[in-house]
Amino acid sequence: MIKEEYVFVFSGFNDKKLLHCEVFDVQRGMWREIAQISNARTKFAAVPISKTRILIFGGKQSDGQRTADIEEYNLKHNKFKVLPFKMPKARSGFAACVKRDEARIFFCGGNSGSGQNGSVLRKFDCLDLKKGKWSRLPDMIMKRDELSVAFGPDQKIYAIGGFGGKPRI
Repeated sequence: MIKEEYVFVFSGFNDKKLLHCEVFDVQRGMWREIAQISNARTKFAAVPISKTRILIFGGKQSDGQRTADIEEYNLKHNKFKVLPFKMPKARSGFAACVKRDEARIFFCGGNSGSGQNGSVLRKFDCLDLKKGKWSRLPDMIMKRDELSVAFGPDQKIYAIGGFGGKPRI
């Protein structure tokens, strides 16, 4: 049995809004366009929550404003839709990772966009997909924008890289 593997590329902007999205079929070595996203953005998080659904959270829009919008891409129907609920606050440059067995998504750091150059965040939040509820967790030690996160073998979440602040003392 051949395992299907894909790489998705969503949205962005480069001199203009990019609404088109593409998928790379790893087994066949081929790219193809898929449905257009509703809201052009960058510095967002895309999180697969099942074999047929990917959620796209927040990000920075082409006008420079952050958004709290959440869109869902349905692979089976090749359609995007804006969901009726949002992130607690508009944010970009954050990182997210999912614990599928617990149906929880964790969000770390990012930038709120408030102030002249924005505000780099220490925030650490969780979305419980079963309950549809957000919860705030203890802040990270350092502010971080444009970072990555990953679960370690100890099941702790590790924030990697990024920039924006000194450790909290």
